[in-house]
Amino acid sequence: MTDLRPLKETDFMRFEDLPNPRKLTRLITVWNKSQGYDLGRIHWYSRWRQYIFEPSKGTLFNVSCLADLADRLGYLNTMHRSTRRKAKP
Repeated sequence: MTDLRPLKETDFMRFEDLPNPRKLTRLITVWNKSQGYDLGRIHWYSRWRQYIFEPSKGTLFNVSCLADLADRLGYLNTMHRSTRRKAKP
């Protein structure tokens, strides 16, 4: 299982883990902190074998928010790879 520590909030976004029964990966909703808008989901994309961000329709992001999302995705992918290596015999 991937590391279950909550993702650190940014100045404008917060991250909420959702239940993901029978899955070995995380499902995370990204929220706008000031107005509470649903900005999208972070989830495992098996075809690419990595976590991705899937934005909600009509959302816009500046370079700072995209960098924050890329940072969180990098963290999740690193943690997933390290826990998978430990699990292999």
